Amino acid sequence: MIEFPLHTLETVPASSRAVLKDGGMANGHMPKMIRTIAESPTALTGFAHLRRTFSESSLTALEQQVVYMTVSKANACHYCMMQIDGNSSKALLNG
Repeated sequence: MIEFPLHTLETVPASSRAVLKDGGMANGHMPKMIRTIAESPTALTGFAHLRRTFSESSLTALEQQVVYMTVSKANACHYCMMQIDGNSSKALLNG
């Protein structure tokens, strides 16, 4: 199995650093999923575009989190589950 490095903002390729900063993903804690895909500026750009496009949908922020959680759970994506906003997760659990 190929192991990818878990980057920090200081160790990501320069073009990934720009994507992280432009997409608001360089603020505070970077989840493992972001730290992993930052190895590939192309993959990170695609993820940022998908995230930005989805955020412009007619779904509320909480509904978007439900979609993220459902898809992540259905695909058994542990990286994705760690990416999900903790506050939204708490709101879902508390109704």
